[in-house]
Amino acid sequence: MKFSDLGEKEIVRRIDGILNAMDLNVGDDAAVLEIDDEFLVASTDIFYEETHKLPGMTYEQIAKYVVASNFSDIAAMGAKPVALLVAFGCKDMEISDFENLITSIAIECKRYDAKFIGGDTKYSGNLVIVGTAIGKTKKPVFRSGANVNDIVAVTGTLGDAGLGVRLLMENLIDSDSCKESEVIRKALEPLARVNEAQIIGRFATSMTDISDSLAFSLYDIAEKSGVGFEIYPERFPISKNAIELAREFKFNISEFALYTGGDYELLFTIQEDNFNEVKDEINATEIGRVIKKGIFSVKNGKREIIKKRGYEHFKTKNKKGFIFI
Repeated sequence: MKFSDLGEKEIVRRIDGILNAMDLNVGDDAAVLEIDDEFLVASTDIFYEETHKLPGMTYEQIAKYVVASNFSDIAAMGAKPVALLVAFGCKDMEISDFENLITSIAIECKRYDAKFIGGDTKYSGNLVIVGTAIGKTKKPVFRSGANVNDIVAVTGTLGDAGLGVRLLMENLIDSDSCKESEVIRKALEPLARVNEAQIIGRFATSMTDISDSLAFSLYDIAEKSGVGFEIYPERFPISKNAIELAREFKFNISEFALYTGGDYELLFTIQEDNFNEVKDEINATEIGRVIKKGIFSVKNGKREIIKKRGYEHFKTKNKKGFIFI
């Protein structure tokens, strides 16, 4: 049996089982270690040129992607990122390109009021960047706290990144000519919802980020919390740019919102009174409710099972980091 027979999710589940047998817990967006009256939060994420570099992607954009994908996991725990370590594997690249990449990573860390504190370099046949993010919080938020009747909500808009990737990969749109496009920006330059996470973290019963798909993230929380969801696709927050482009190219934008990744928005559950208190401050949208079991979309009174589907390393056939709808 090989990795491709299992997929990333099952591989992580097996690691979870091994570490839990050793009294170590994994399975959330980041690891948590209690130190005095605070919690240290740590996570790692890989950028691999063959699977993550999109057409037209610059070194500045690679830096933004690396920092955002790492800090998004910290934010998903309700924590604030404080530092990033980065290990590089690359060919004999131009020094100017390498310095551009390093400088851009440092600049991006400052965006989140965090520090780039070094790393390592090695030769590699492809560009590989492994980030290790460190954060801290007084109160971590896990995937395991959702309660029946909680509101299900997301930050920002959904489906932009997945749609942008498809347009870029199929040469339906040019990144240089669409620099102002929200869809292309989220595909090439995602942002971690760090500030929003600090507010959500005070009230959320569970939380995760949307990296591989909303559907996968729903299943992640459901499995850890032992609950289910009713999701209402007509409530999905979709950007005007995504609606226009989906209409132009005859795509179903709700499918992109549900089954593609890369938006790095936060998915969280929260009691209704607390949601009403914070929703405007964090630009969040209610998309469903927590139920006892099952994960369903509800449209026009009809229930349908949401498939456990999205991008999964070792399993998804599309070599770039998104599944096509």
